[in-house]
Amino acid sequence: TLEERVTDLYPHFNPNEVRRFVKALSDQGDATEAMERLARENAEMYDIINAWKYDHLVTWGTHSADFLTTGGQYLAEQLLECFDRRSYVFGKHPFLPQAGFALDLSIDVPFYDLERWWATFPGREKFVKKINVLNVDNAHLNSESSRLLDDFHHVRQLSARNCGLTRLPEAIGKMHGIDYLRLDDNKIVLM
Repeated sequence: TLEERVTDLYPHFNPNEVRRFVKALSDQGDATEAMERLARENAEMYDIINAWKYDHLVTWGTHSADFLTTGGQYLAEQLLECFDRRSYVFGKHPFLPQAGFALDLSIDVPFYDLERWWATFPGREKFVKKINVLNVDNAHLNSESSRLLDDFHHVRQLSARNCGLTRLPEAIGKMHGIDYLRLDDNKIVLM
């Protein structure tokens, strides 16, 4: 059944979330076809992320340690969580298909260089358009240009609290569809 396929793809969904997900798919048209597409896309994303991780982890030594300790591994884990629909951003769990995906890249580790690792992630062009909610709280972002934010011009909600920003990055100005923006605890000076 469609419910079983949803449960197989998103085993962490509770029964109510499964029912609501199936109903939302059905309301959008051919639910079976949509579910097949989601399963294909999810498998493709897993393949891309795992190949990227393998490329960095298979070489033991400095290269591997760098990926593990400066944010590459963390980015890979958060991307998997995003496309598994396990992320909670803004206190919400966007599990319905029309909600898109939420990517939580908020960090507590000051030396993670998410901008650097994001630039090397090979699947970003294909999958970034599916992400509607982005949280980069505590990630150090460059006020002049942010490779990370540049790719997310279509997000609806962005939280970039405590990111060391001194002015509003141009990338945020290009987010024309943004409904909700959180920039607390930065040192932004408006001119």
